[in-house]
Parts: sequence; structure tokens; C-alpha cells
Amino acid sequence: MAVTIKDIAKLAGVSTATVSRAFSNHDYVNEETKARILRIAEEQHFSIRKYNKKGCIAGLCGGIVGIVVPDINNAYYSEVILGMEEVMDLHNMNVVICGSNEQPGKEIKILNMLSSLNVGGIVIAPVSSAVEYNREYLLELNKSGIPVILLDRDIFGAHLDGVFMDNYNGAYQSIQKLIDSGHRHIAFIAGPMTSSSALDRFNAYTAALSANHILLNEEYILYGDFKAKSAYSLTKRLIERQKEVTAIFSSNRTMASGCLMALAESGISVGDDIAFISCGCVEYHDSRISYVDYPTTDIGRECANILIDRINRGKKTASVKARIVFDMNLVLKGSESFPKNRKQ
Repeated sequence: MAVTIKDIAKLAGVSTATVSRAFSNHDYVNEETKARILRIAEEQHFSIRKYNKKGCIAGLCGGIVGIVVPDINNAYYSEVILGMEEVMDLHNMNVVICGSNEQPGKEIKILNMLSSLNVGGIVIAPVSSAVEYNREYLLELNKSGIPVILLDRDIFGAHLDGVFMDNYNGAYQSIQKLIDSGHRHIAFIAGPMTSSSALDRFNAYTAALSANHILLNEEYILYGDFKAKSAYSLTKRLIERQKEVTAIFSSNRTMASGCLMALAESGISVGDDIAFISCGCVEYHDSRISYVDYPTTDIGRECANILIDRINRGKKTASVKARIVFDMNLVLKGSESFPKNRKQ
């Protein structure tokens, strides 16, 4: 029976991924381990040249990178991925794109799959910063030699490389602008509090109210899941129960779409009856909607550049962290103004 890579791994006391990296002369394997693996392969008459030829076709030589996002249908992630692919193409890297659907269990399955492919690295927007198992899994992958780059969502205390947006200041600017425009009853369509970006925006909302001596009303805070369907239902409930609300801030543009749809169906006009700001430009609505802008493709390019650099430099630079934060800018189109049909 022919000797397999699993046989070599067992004899060497390492994983198949480590054997693959040793055969590919990867920097992530120390010289002593690499020498032991190559010696065992020679003793077992295992053809490394044939394996490498086969392995590169299968993407086992660092030619594949994984991208894991919570929602592939979210235009934000689509635009970020375009920026990543632009850089990856220049380096002849293949990209595997996976959607976790905001589910910690599915995220682990995806990471298992990518690890089995022996990907060169992973860019991920983690489902949660609160699920300990997922956090430790990502840290272990990064430690084992598969670079992990965080996309927008941080994992507290992990100190991984990443590219982020200044979510706090982007949201704070928005709420402050609404307050300056005369609003005191401001509703907030929040994302999942397990997400660091959603939590930053929520904290900015509460801080801006507090700084302006406006009492926090829990009834004005609606907890969504970053998807349009939840925001649609939450907005319907809001306008039925909290008729004094004069402004809404949506924590992302996908939820903004659901929110605006609910308002339109209820005969409520943005500008005339209610004010509105979206964190992210809402695509299919008119140009009068104010929003927080961020450079999506640039974010993707930076993620890819950091990952390529980590792959090229090897494990020895894993202690040097690259963490880039992009500014978010408020773009005013008029929908932040106090509604014409309401009294201040």
C-alpha cells in the first residue's frame, strides 16, 4: 500500500497541514521539524515532488486564502471583497468566499473546512466577540501558522491583525447632528450586541444622548440582526407604539433598507414626517438620505495587503501586529433635518 501524507504526519507526530507546509518549504515550519518530516518522507520512499505538483493544483501550497463574512448578500461585504480580490489577483492567489450567516456554529464549520484546505490565510468578520470557543479557535489558527486578519469586527483581547472602521465616531457624529437639528426623540435600530462594530455604534448613541443631557429611552432602542427583514418588523412596531419619535438612526445600510420600506408602506415620508440617517449609503432609495460613508474597497485592499505580507514574511513576524482604522464621514443629504410636518 502506498504511503500517504497522513502516514508521514503520524510518524513525525505532527498534523497533515504541517507536513504540507514542510513539503512546500513554508516559513511557518521550524527547521528541526521540517528536517524530521523530510527525513521520514525519504525513508518511506514518499515522492515529495509528485506531492507538490498535486498539492499546488489542489491549493495546498498557500495559493488559496479564505474570506469569511456574516452576510454575503450585504453590499458592504460584496464591495470589500472586490477590493480584496483586486489585490489577491495581483499575487495569483485564489479566494474562497464563505458566509457564516451570523451563526457561531457555522463559522466553526467554515474554519474547519478552510483549515483542511491548508489555506495560506483567512480574512474574517467574526460572528461574535463573545463566543469563547470561536475566539480561541481563531487564535489557535493564527498561532499554528494560518494568518488571521480581522475585518471591521474586533475580538476583544485577541490582538490580531485587522482593518477596522471608526464605528464609534461615525455613529456619534450622526446622533449629534440629529440633536443639533432639534431632535430629542431619536430611535436607534441596533445590530447584534455580540458584534464589536454594532456595540461601538450603540455606545456612541448612548454617549451622545448623555453628553446632551437627553434621557435614554429604552423603548427607542430596537435590537436587530443587521438584516433588512428584522429592521422592517422593528420599524413597524416603533411607528405604532412610539409616535413621538422624530428621527431614526440605522446601524447599517441593510437594516436601513428594511426600515425605509416599512416607513414608506406606512405612508410616513422621510423629510416631511420623520428624519433618518443610515450607517452606510442605502442603494435603492433616493439621494436625499443622509448616511455615514466609508471606503469599502480600500478596506478590502488593506485586508489583502496585510494578509499577503503575513504570508510572505512567515510566522516569525506574527508578533508584529498591523491594525488599521478608517475614518467614517457623515454625508448630509437633508434627511437629518427636523420634519416639516412635526412640531419641535
